[in-house]
Amino acid sequence: RRLRDGNTLELFMLDTRVFDRDLEASTPVNPADGTARVEDRKLIGKQQMDWLTAGLKTSTATWKLIGNQVVFHQWTVKPGPDGKVPAQLQSLVGPSGLNGDAWDGYVAERKRVTAVLRGDNGGKKVNNTVILTGDVHSSWVADITDDPNDPTAYNPVNGDGALAVEFVGPSVTSPGLPIPQQAVDAFRLLNPHIKYINLQEHGYMLLTFTAQQAACEYWYVSTIAEKGGTERLAKSFSVAVNTNRVAGLPGLSV
Repeated sequence: RRLRDGNTLELFMLDTRVFDRDLEASTPVNPADGTARVEDRKLIGKQQMDWLTAGLKTSTATWKLIGNQVVFHQWTVKPGPDGKVPAQLQSLVGPSGLNGDAWDGYVAERKRVTAVLRGDNGGKKVNNTVILTGDVHSSWVADITDDPNDPTAYNPVNGDGALAVEFVGPSVTSPGLPIPQQAVDAFRLLNPHIKYINLQEHGYMLLTFTAQQAACEYWYVSTIAEKGGTERLAKSFSVAVNTNRVAGLPGLSV
C-alpha cells in the first residue's frame, strides 16, 4: 500500500513475511555457508522491489516512510573462539551471530534498496527516508548504511555517510529480550550505527513530521499487568531534513 499525506510524507507499506519471500535461512544461521548473501535471494521479491524503488525515486513528498515487519539495520556480533556468540546475546542473533529473520538474512535485497537511496547507476539520491519497523518487541534507533564498520563510508560520531534512519517500535504487551545491560553495551560497541536500544520496556512511538524535521518519541508505560499506571517520555530523536541521520532532541539526546 502507498499512503500520501499532502506534501509532507508518503508511506510505503511492505509485506516482508509472506509474498515472494524465500524461506528463512537455517536456524541457527551459519554465516559461513553464505546463504544470506546469495544474490537472487528474495525478502520482498522483484514485484515489490520494483514498486518500492520506483516509488522512492518519483515521490515528491518531503519524507519517504517505509513500513515493514523485520529489522532493516545490521546486527553484528562476532563469534568467540568456539564459533558461537556469547550466550547472553544469542536471543538476538543465535549462536552463529546472524539473525536470519531480518534484512540481515537477505543482504542482496537490502543493498538494492540502499543503492536506490544512494543514487547508484546514474540515479538521483533519495533523501529523507525513514524506515519504521516492528517484530522484535523492543526499541531500536539506527542510522542506515551498507557497512556501519567501514570508516570510509560512514562516520558513527556525526552520522556522515548515513543513507536513512530506522525507528523500531516497542511492544504493547509482548515480552522483550532478557539481555543484561552489560551485554547490550558490548553489542553497541560492535554496532556504532545503533543509537538507542531498550529491550524491556513496553509502550509506543510518537512520530511527528514537518517540512524541517522528523521526530520520534519513545513513550513507556509503568505497568501492563493492571489498569491505570503512568506513562513517561523516555527518549526523543530527530532527523533534520536532507541529513539522513539520527540526532537527539534538546534535553533528551542520544
